Amino acid sequence: MLKLRAIKKALIQKIKAIVQTDEQLHAYFKEHSPDAVCVYFDNVDKAVFPYFYVEMTPYSRAWGEPYRERRIKVNIQFLPWEDDNGDFNRNDLYDVADALEALMPPVLQVEDRYITIVDMSTTFYDDVLHYSFDLVFADAVTDTEAHRIQAELMKKLGLFINKTGKEDTSIYDKYKTDKEDE
Repeated sequence: MLKLRAIKKALIQKIKAIVQTDEQLHAYFKEHSPDAVCVYFDNVDKAVFPYFYVEMTPYSRAWGEPYRERRIKVNIQFLPWEDDNGDFNRNDLYDVADALEALMPPVLQVEDRYITIVDMSTTFYDDVLHYSFDLVFADAVTDTEAHRIQAELMKKLGLFINKTGKEDTSIYDKYKTDKEDE
């Protein structure tokens, strides 16, 4: 099963690659953010302009064990550099939108998988660029993954039920033994 953290890593790499590839965008970031292209998924309270903020909203639908159709709504927001008066050049938003539109491929490589990008849209709201799309793919939870996940949940459940804070694996051990006997 493809992990959200792997998708997050791929999105960060793709956004940074787009900034490096587009000459105008590269020059903009070099002028206003010479240290790095900042891409946040949380904790933007201390963010330095300009930056990208990305939200992912996952959905899934079972097709029958072990397959699932997964759709992850991605919203990439771009907040431009502001001068001391809080003003910015709205054309910067248009330039970033054009670069994302032109350079975002129809598929995103995540580890050894290629995920289809669909339903791309660009909007400007409250002086923030919103570039949105959906990642759509089929995924499977293998028996090995399912057993590992179930075992971890059983272990956590045992800690929660006992409320000791100490690792009590009695429920986990019983579950693991039952699975081995199958």
